[in-house]
Amino acid sequence: MNQTTPPPSLIRFQRELEDAIRRELATTPPRRRLPRLGLRIGAVMVAAAVIAAIVLVTSTAGPEVQTAKATTIERAADALQPASGSILHIDSTLITTYPHGQRWSTRQDVWQQQQGALCNWLNLRQSAPGSPAGTEGGTVNGRDELYDPVRNTIYVAPPIRVPPPPQGVTLPSECSYMAGFAKQVRGLLTSGQARVDGHATIDGKDTIKIVFTRATETYYVAADGTYAPVELISGRPTDSAGMSTTVFHAYEELPGAGNADLLSLTARHPSAAVVYGLAGYRAANDRLFPNG
Repeated sequence: MNQTTPPPSLIRFQRELEDAIRRELATTPPRRRLPRLGLRIGAVMVAAAVIAAIVLVTSTAGPEVQTAKATTIERAADALQPASGSILHIDSTLITTYPHGQRWSTRQDVWQQQQGALCNWLNLRQSAPGSPAGTEGGTVNGRDELYDPVRNTIYVAPPIRVPPPPQGVTLPSECSYMAGFAKQVRGLLTSGQARVDGHATIDGKDTIKIVFTRATETYYVAADGTYAPVELISGRPTDSAGMSTTVFHAYEELPGAGNADLLSLTARHPSAAVVYGLAGYRAANDRLFPNG
């Protein structure tokens, strides 16, 4: 396999970026970032990449039915790719069921907007053990923000300063809440292993059930023409790592124009005081997340 060496300008930028991050970490405590969806499909993706090259999912149905099912799978994959500049609202609950009946769950209500390499997002359920109800947080215009519901105060940290990239180089996005989930599920949907397995009713919604050859995932999408995710089940309760179920209470895409307030803590809490500075943000961070 031919390999190419990155240009010297990109290598220098990598070193500069690493140095900037080290300096930032030396003066800033670890931030309570939004937990990623705990989906257990990384190993499946490796298998899917190999199997897709040799396995073709077939059906005994006629060509019209096969075409309709293929279109369903394509549209389900497309639904996980929001338009640039749009605002994506994801309200979801992740439930993990372990062997012997143990159960753990967490809910996130996130609004995010991708604009090139910049990501603005708010988590309206920024909850953790010991956190007061109503704690909210996110990153807006490169600044981490927290809302303290007890003090009715918004705390804004200084932006992280990194060197500009070389011309023609685009930095990866920080919008990672749904990025990993969407990439992995799109990979399964486009692997050649996906097949439609009828309909199912979930929380009163009519959904389309999609299963995968040689994979334990079961994916349900809305049957209303949006093909939005409704539920993803990964693994089995008897697995050592348990079974994870991600339930989407809301998954909607809104135009960015005219909806900037959806990504603004000050718009959500117009009577709140606003405190700028690293010291205030650090103190609020420690106070709102006493258990890390």
